[in-house]
Amino acid sequence: MPDRRDIERRLSAARAEARQADAAVQAAARQASSDTLNRLLHLSLDERFAALEQADLKLTPADRRTLVSSLQTRAAGKRSVTAKTASRWAIWRARLRYNVASLMVVGASVVIAGCLFLAARQSTPEQWVMSAYPQDILATWRFANGGFAGDQLQAQRRYLLYRRKGDQGVLRQWAPAMGYAETRVPLNWLRSSK
Repeated sequence: MPDRRDIERRLSAARAEARQADAAVQAAARQASSDTLNRLLHLSLDERFAALEQADLKLTPADRRTLVSSLQTRAAGKRSVTAKTASRWAIWRARLRYNVASLMVVGASVVIAGCLFLAARQSTPEQWVMSAYPQDILATWRFANGGFAGDQLQAQRRYLLYRRKGDQGVLRQWAPAMGYAETRVPLNWLRSSK
């Protein structure tokens, strides 16, 4: 009957042989995987994609990542829309989603600028005018709240022609602490004041 030391020695030798055999098999598998990878890398893009679908493809995880990486870096990107491949409308539509924010800012700026222009236009008088007659003329001046501000258009005084409404002119004059007073007179009663 074999003694215990002999059994342990034989067991140890068997383990060492198994480790060597396992290392040899793994080395052979790595070499086969490396050879397969090198062969696949020389194939076209479509052939490499087809090879990935094969169930019997034996690659190590590292070699499989290398193959997938080669497909990702060499894969064709999205086709860009150029003047040769699409109409101007298609190009503008394709780029619209990237320009929405800037178009909104431009649109808002145009609307705001238009509103400011109209507000300034409404508040800006047209010119300075004077009475066309050498004597004072009767004209009723009223404030915006309806209060009475005077009853004559002085001959040698300058007034602001605020607006023209048909054959009538709307004149304004400033009253301290009260604001602007307005009156309407026929345009033929007025002459330009330089």
